[in-house]
Amino acid sequence: LIPKSPASLLYGDRVNIAFEYYTSEPDGVRIFVRPFTNGSLTPNYGAHGSPLYPTGNGKGSGWFTINSGPVTVDQLRFQMFNNDQSKLLLEFRINVSYYFYKIYYIIPGI
Repeated sequence: LIPKSPASLLYGDRVNIAFEYYTSEPDGVRIFVRPFTNGSLTPNYGAHGSPLYPTGNGKGSGWFTINSGPVTVDQLRFQMFNNDQSKLLLEFRINVSYYFYKIYYIIPGI
């Protein structure tokens, strides 16, 4: 994860995710990572789609961002689907702490 958790980020900043996978699914898989807050998908997120990852071992990557809040992302959900996304093959979550906020400026003397 880049940046490493815990971290404070501005709206629109991306958290980049790298992962390794293994699948015996003959037509390959699609892998999605989504941000969660208090057990639910985090509101106002943007995230990567998934290419088709081929059968066997491999590496993948993705990203997510938050566009408004403020909000703390406390988990990332990883999901692996078959090629046409008709079957969920694997799902798990990891704990993180990413706080997204907007910068406010104070200009004295105005």
